[in-house]
Amino acid sequence: MSVSGLFLEFSRWKLLDEYWPRLRSSVESLTDEQVWWRPNDASNSIGNLILHLNGNVRQWLIASFSGADDARNRPAEFAERNAISPAALLKQLGATMDEASAVLSKLTEADLLRTLNIQGYTVSGVEAVYQVVEHFGMHYGQILYITKLVRGENLGFYRELDATGRVPNVHNPDTSPAPMEWLALDEGERIALVSAYHERNNIHLPDAQLHAVVHVVVENQLAMGEATVIETLERLQKEGLGRHDAIHAIGSVLAEDLYTLMQDQTGPADATYQKYLSGLRQLTANNWHR
Repeated sequence: MSVSGLFLEFSRWKLLDEYWPRLRSSVESLTDEQVWWRPNDASNSIGNLILHLNGNVRQWLIASFSGADDARNRPAEFAERNAISPAALLKQLGATMDEASAVLSKLTEADLLRTLNIQGYTVSGVEAVYQVVEHFGMHYGQILYITKLVRGENLGFYRELDATGRVPNVHNPDTSPAPMEWLALDEGERIALVSAYHERNNIHLPDAQLHAVVHVVVENQLAMGEATVIETLERLQKEGLGRHDAIHAIGSVLAEDLYTLMQDQTGPADATYQKYLSGLRQLTANNWHR
């Protein structure tokens, strides 16, 4: 991949896969009053910051590269005092982030070298993208700070660093973890390790948290010596799947049966587990839909 491709890929990951999901989950935990709270008149509320981020991303990224009209009213973003609901604010910013993702996915090296006039500034395409990521990160940090201030609790985004300041282990799903070491970790640490692997490798998933949980359950079963799961993993690898893909395949069967269990909680859990094991015995590399 070229330098320009790496820059665009990392910019998209930072905005769409780190900043935005964490911002959204933080704001979803707050009341209308908390979203519009401000310590003094010189400070901004979370509501104002969301409106401001929406305006910046639209002006600097979407309008600039797509040629759309720039109808931004920056002073209005800070002047707003009506208690727009958190859901409405997130819906608006979410739509903007979807458009931003589409724009970033189409940009080329030529776009990064273009000269643009934005907000009265003359900048290159590189500067425009960098400004959006840097600006979003700054106000994202303010939103997290206010969230922790009004909730009085840690948001847990870097829980894997709490013990020593370093990721305790580096999980590689293509290598079997030592069973005793894996089971000695608590569930939160295991999920954090799997999530960290996906983040390090820029693996984009529709529901990264759910994916990590299912992945961890399969690793737990392997570490605890569940014979059918071990046999299925070995068989899938012999059929040509890498260990990581084999875990995904097993996880797809597990997720389907967990969904069935949640839909019908009247049946015995053991029957659902036996159905899961039966599904694994029928699973092959060919019939797994990746």
